[in-house]
Amino acid sequence: MFKKMTSTILAAATGITLAMAGSAFAVDKVKIVIGGGAPFWDTNMIALGLKNGLFADAGIELELLSARGGGDILRVLLASEADLAAGVGILSILAANEAGAPIKIIGNEMNTPYDLRWYVKGDSPINSLKDMAGKTLAYSSPGSSTNMVGLSLRQTLIDDGLEPLELVSTGGFSDTMTAILSGQVDAGFTALPFLHDKVLKGEIKYAIAGSDAKGFNGVTTRAYVANQKFLDERRDLAVKIMNIVQTTIDWAYANPEAAKANLAAGLKIDMANMPAIENEIPPAALDLSNLGGMDKSVATALEHDFISKDLGAEGLAALIDMSVVADASK
Repeated sequence: MFKKMTSTILAAATGITLAMAGSAFAVDKVKIVIGGGAPFWDTNMIALGLKNGLFADAGIELELLSARGGGDILRVLLASEADLAAGVGILSILAANEAGAPIKIIGNEMNTPYDLRWYVKGDSPINSLKDMAGKTLAYSSPGSSTNMVGLSLRQTLIDDGLEPLELVSTGGFSDTMTAILSGQVDAGFTALPFLHDKVLKGEIKYAIAGSDAKGFNGVTTRAYVANQKFLDERRDLAVKIMNIVQTTIDWAYANPEAAKANLAAGLKIDMANMPAIENEIPPAALDLSNLGGMDKSVATALEHDFISKDLGAEGLAALIDMSVVADASK
């Protein structure tokens, strides 16, 4: 079992600073790249663990780096010699792996795209995926989770005998909103709870959910990735970090209001505008051990030229190291 902490213990740990931890004992310094441009429910778990003092308690000092989605996260990971990356789309991982990037998948971050939403203007006639036939759908960048799910949404329309939608890369959240308001694309992307306040105000409305993508139930769309050098040299530290992440996930679902308050503060939105994320995204979706659907992901990567050849069982085994999460659970 992962080490469980009660809300009382976590509350007591909140506020412990890294400086205080450093004065008491030697500190392990770790660089983690977090993608997406804004905190999601899943990508916020590292920041939440930091706020709750769990990393400081473990003698870990974090340097958090930010990146856009897709392959940009891995470029920052390798260029900055960072140790870990969160929020990495599976397609970009597969492409980077084929290019020889020294990386390993060490845990599931989001299994099944429960969090993804595509929105349109509040007065748009588009209300569902079928209304997107022949329209333009935004995604962040090649290899991102929005790219992966967008491709599946496109295929869903084709399978239903409808005109396929066109995928358009629009970058981050603010650039995507600009593209929507200026009419450059018909549907923009977001991840709960970002932009939910604008939905409540009627400025925009949700038209498509990630779950509308047929065949992606049980498929990991984002994963935690480690720099191979970090695993080779400090694997015990990777195990410790993943234990903290899972502990934080468990605490967030046991204390959703406190976890959402932290996320709302990061997004600078009122708690009254926060959706019931804990109900929209089940705990199993974030469970680190719940890496799934890699065969489906490889097939998608092959079909859309992210990779040129099938990895096979041996190739996947070389890319994935779930023993880190397994050891973290002991």
